[in-house]
Amino acid sequence: DPVQQAIILSLKGDLYLRQNKKEDADQSYRAALGKNPNFMSVYHALARLYLSDQRADEAIKQYEAGLERNPKEKGFHMLIGTIYDLKKQPGESEKHYRAEIEINPESAPALNNLAYLIIDRGGSADEALGFAKRARELVPGDPRVMDTLGWAYYNKKFYDSAISEFNASLAKMPENATVLYHLGLALSAKEKRAEARDAFAKALEIDPSFDSLKILN
Repeated sequence: DPVQQAIILSLKGDLYLRQNKKEDADQSYRAALGKNPNFMSVYHALARLYLSDQRADEAIKQYEAGLERNPKEKGFHMLIGTIYDLKKQPGESEKHYRAEIEINPESAPALNNLAYLIIDRGGSADEALGFAKRARELVPGDPRVMDTLGWAYYNKKFYDSAISEFNASLAKMPENATVLYHLGLALSAKEKRAEARDAFAKALEIDPSFDSLKILN
């Protein structure tokens, strides 16, 4: 049975990978796909393998190959978008985050990343806020989503709401320099300058290389 053979070959690939025999793992995973080209988890395994060797383009090709087999596969567009973020290709990232949301409207990671990306690219603050709110509803306890929503509020000039979200985020990850920087900006916009400088100073203390803090100079 080719389907069962594919499962065994995939498990063999997993074992090779645990032994750090990456070439053998690659061959086993590819053999598994030869037996069952619809085995979605193997595309993901190959992509992870290539990412571990900094072969981002090959990882993308694996996810794309999986999507050719199943265009509605959840998570693949999200992962492609994340890789393009690492490659600093925001246009491609945005395209894939939007595609993921089309497939899975409840993908909180895609909603969160897309909201942040829209703001960074100078897009619609209203659209970004909508995506960020949906992500917050889906994962209310995620501090990174809180930061994104706060950043969306800040860009809409809803400073009190922004400060509230940043503080909620910092309650869960108090050593995050980016959130402290965002909080400092919101406090500064409310003319709470002493509190803003404290937030900026703490951010610099955590990450002295944080170049967004030129405001302190």
